[in-house]
Amino acid sequence: MCIYTFYLYTVITVSQNSIAEIAKLLQEFFRDLDVVPSDVFAGIVLLRRHQKIRMRHVVSQSENDVYQYLSGVPIVPKTEFLQLSHPDVMDEYNKVIHYMRFALAAYGWPVFMMTNTGCGLCKITPQLRCCCSCCGLRHPKGVELIDDNCCQCNFAALLHLSGLKQADLVYVTYHVDIGETPFYVALDHKHKKVIICIRGTLSLQDVLTDLKADAEILPLDPVKEDWVGHKVSVGAEILPLDPVIDDWVGHKVSVSC
Repeated sequence: MCIYTFYLYTVITVSQNSIAEIAKLLQEFFRDLDVVPSDVFAGIVLLRRHQKIRMRHVVSQSENDVYQYLSGVPIVPKTEFLQLSHPDVMDEYNKVIHYMRFALAAYGWPVFMMTNTGCGLCKITPQLRCCCSCCGLRHPKGVELIDDNCCQCNFAALLHLSGLKQADLVYVTYHVDIGETPFYVALDHKHKKVIICIRGTLSLQDVLTDLKADAEILPLDPVKEDWVGHKVSVGAEILPLDPVIDDWVGHKVSVSC
């Protein structure tokens, strides 16, 4: 009971400290502005609206050589595109597609259902685990799986979206908190790589993690004070990778090889 109380106190303290940091950052950012969160949201919407109108206006003018905008970038006669007819470029393009599957898989069942609107539930149901704690199908063998839901829907979606086999997965965590993002570690036998795939923003905790956007100097040797990054990422709060790599990845790679 004492251990649980201490753990709960620690979690609450960390969350409060994180929220206090975010509040301080926003206070400094909007120091001279009398605004509320709804004003910021309305401003972002209006800014995007203004950008779209401006891009349409530029394209409609005959004196401009802008054909259209692609992801906000103007397409002009001198714009260079990927030459997929070149073997080296095509190889890199295929690698992007290959690893993009792993990136999507990190988002779990929400992305799986979004990309399989017709029969997604039918595809994923056979891989779901029994929610009964006494059932042998409760935990996948050989995988360190943390904080998935009762039927392990995220894990099942990960297998479908990534195309990985269960034996290729080393460590999977869906634990999410401020400064702690779900991720998984897997083995890519095709390219002989160890994959560390971090989920992007999907929950309120992820949004608060993004808001801890204060800059921090990158831990380089030698130190370069003008090289900075997102405080959470630089501080290594997101990924507890050291024990994962030491205890799991090395063992799995040696067994697989």
